[in-house]
Amino acid sequence: MRREVIIPLLLLLAALFVLASCGGSGGKSSHSAIKRLVWERAGKFERVSMAKEAVFEPAFVVKRERSLTDLDFNDDGVINQTDLDILKSHFNERYSCFVPWDLNADLKCDYRDFYYFAERVPLDYKFRVAKEIPVWNLTNFTIERKKSGAFILNEFIPPRNASRVVSWLRHYTSIEPPKNNAVCVHYTRDLCRVAFKHLGPKSVAWASSGVHAYGIIYTGGDWRDLSNWFIIDPLWNFYGKATNISSPVHETHRIEILLDEGRYGFWAIHLDVDFKRKKVFNPYKAEFRMGNFREF
Repeated sequence: MRREVIIPLLLLLAALFVLASCGGSGGKSSHSAIKRLVWERAGKFERVSMAKEAVFEPAFVVKRERSLTDLDFNDDGVINQTDLDILKSHFNERYSCFVPWDLNADLKCDYRDFYYFAERVPLDYKFRVAKEIPVWNLTNFTIERKKSGAFILNEFIPPRNASRVVSWLRHYTSIEPPKNNAVCVHYTRDLCRVAFKHLGPKSVAWASSGVHAYGIIYTGGDWRDLSNWFIIDPLWNFYGKATNISSPVHETHRIEILLDEGRYGFWAIHLDVDFKRKKVFNPYKAEFRMGNFREF
């Protein structure tokens, strides 16, 4: 019999022996006090026993939050009255899956979604859009809400919409082909730094094939599958899946996901790539040294 059970039983037997030898009103008082003491001791040992047998969950638990969508419902590059009309046309609808106009992710389109829109887009006194807003001025424009992201070393990596990243690059940056003996490394520095500044961390990552450097983005799904990565290389004018390339210079061997600015470069998640097997693996964090070349 276990020790946690034997000790309370011995205390109970001792109490009964004392009660048998006590009499009168004093005996009744002693009986109440001893009984209370016995049950308190027994309860204490029971709690200790339960604590020892409890199974503890891991200390780190990742909680996924409901994501919000951007407000450009027709994907024309601006938020305007057309987008508000689309939102109004879906009032009082209910859903069982993702739809762009369910802005607060509660599986229905109602006045709360209108308030969400109105808090971010200026409206006039007639509740019409007073001014168009270019969507790439919003930090989350390039994030793809229809796909799930990934956790790599406890860092959430949001999926990016490839066409929107290319639209942002072509319309709102001044990156040009390298000049004055600059090479692809310098050009990729510019691309990754301006993306970090305007699109935020974990947006355009640094990629290298060993002979060429270029940008790359994660588009959602299993991050270990190379087909879920998309190359952004304005220098060679190549935009496409990392597994569907036209030149061996884009046979990716490593990827650096930029997390935060460091002393000499950026703290990054380093990933190795086996191009033949189309696999991404071996993640670890380190400071990736990336010097300054040009700013835009």
